Amino acid sequence: MIKQEPKSINEFKKGDKITRIQPSKPVMKMGDEEIVDRNFIGTPFIFVGIANGCIYLKKVVSEQAISFFNMFTETPMEPPIINIELELFDDGWSYYIDPNSLGEETPIPKLSVKELEAQKKIALEDEDYLTADRLQKLINKQKNG
Repeated sequence: MIKQEPKSINEFKKGDKITRIQPSKPVMKMGDEEIVDRNFIGTPFIFVGIANGCIYLKKVVSEQAISFFNMFTETPMEPPIINIELELFDDGWSYYIDPNSLGEETPIPKLSVKELEAQKKIALEDEDYLTADRLQKLINKQKNG
C-alpha cells in the first residue's frame, strides 16, 4: 500500500490526473460542529488550472462511456470543465491511483525520488517493512535510470 500525502492544488500542473483525499475546509459551523464537503474524494480528475478564484478540472470519463456516447452523436464527447472554489479546496489533493493497479509493482506516475523517500520514511515509522523495501527498490530504479 502506498500512502498518499495531501498536497496543495498549486503543486500540480495542467494534465495531471488527481483526486481529493481529504474533505474541504469547513463550509459552515453549527455550534461547535464544523460542516465539511466530502465531495470528490476518490474521484479522478484531470487538472486544467486555477483562475478566477476557482480550480478548473475535467472529470475522467471511461473510454467505454465515450465510445458509447460517440455512437449516437456526430460531435465527439469531451468531458466538461467543472470549477470548484479555490478557497475551500486548495489543500487535500493527491495524484489519482487507479484502484485496479493496487498491489502492482509499478510506481505512481509523477512521484519523484524525494517523494518516494518520504513515503518510505512513513512506511518505516509504521513498521511496514515490506512497503519500505518495495519503495527502496523504486528509488534505486529511478536513481539508476
